[in-house]
Amino acid sequence: MNNRTLISLIILLFVVFPLILTSQTQDSKETRLKSISLWKYEVISGNIQSEGTKISSSNFNEYGKVIEQISYNADGTVLNSTITKYNAEGNPIELVTTSSIKELDKRIVVNYNESKYPSESIILDLNGKNLLRSEYLYDENNLLVEIISKSDDNKIFFKVVNNYNEDRTPNKTMMLDKAGNIIGKRNYSYGPDGYKVEIMGKDIEVMPFKTESFDKKGNREEEVTYNAEGKMVAKTKNIYDKGGNILEKIIETPSANMRTRTKYIYDKDLLVEQINYNKLDEPVEVIRIIREYYD
Repeated sequence: MNNRTLISLIILLFVVFPLILTSQTQDSKETRLKSISLWKYEVISGNIQSEGTKISSSNFNEYGKVIEQISYNADGTVLNSTITKYNAEGNPIELVTTSSIKELDKRIVVNYNESKYPSESIILDLNGKNLLRSEYLYDENNLLVEIISKSDDNKIFFKVVNNYNEDRTPNKTMMLDKAGNIIGKRNYSYGPDGYKVEIMGKDIEVMPFKTESFDKKGNREEEVTYNAEGKMVAKTKNIYDKGGNILEKIIETPSANMRTRTKYIYDKDLLVEQINYNKLDEPVEVIRIIREYYD
């Protein structure tokens, strides 16, 4: 198994898969929403071009669950797509991803325990070969305390251990290799205005390579990445309205002396447009969001 395949498995397990399980970012809270499409339009000399390019689409069932997600290349061909199936309780039980990069083609099968929490996930290639099997262990409060992941040949093995505070908020998350060495860690700290996460790499005693700050509602307000010497590489700042809708994203890259931003436009709390600006603070592209509803 090459490095790109291994990285894609880890991304599926720790980034894509948790998002889909929680359904907070995948499901639609809009009534009768059938699909959402994102279209990109270039801005030249301050003028939005009339012809746009479709960059992604999401289709939903009548219960607001996403059933298909598609990303497109610039020429309109499909870059990758994911089809999701659900059980009677509305929990995802199978996700099939196909990509123009065949190494990224994957199928994820999810099993649940009696409490309807995920107990096992299996990542397979489209020929049915098991690539990674993960077991999910919970405490008496149904808090996820361990994820044990390994390939059938045991060449890949890692464990994720979650620790919690007395109020059941996360305290620390560690990733360990087969020998029990810590290869990654997240530290959580809390204050009156929200909480902060420090993400540590393999060199655990070195300062974090990323920090994330969240407000009381769980909105990410700031994200800062660092290099091996502890110098800031990039900082992302998000600005929200009182309802938690993101209004603006500002990205600063000191090494390149660059600052870019994205502005978000709403219509009655529905995001309808985002405008991307370059380092000269000139608009360079507009993303428009098109919705289709069930009758």
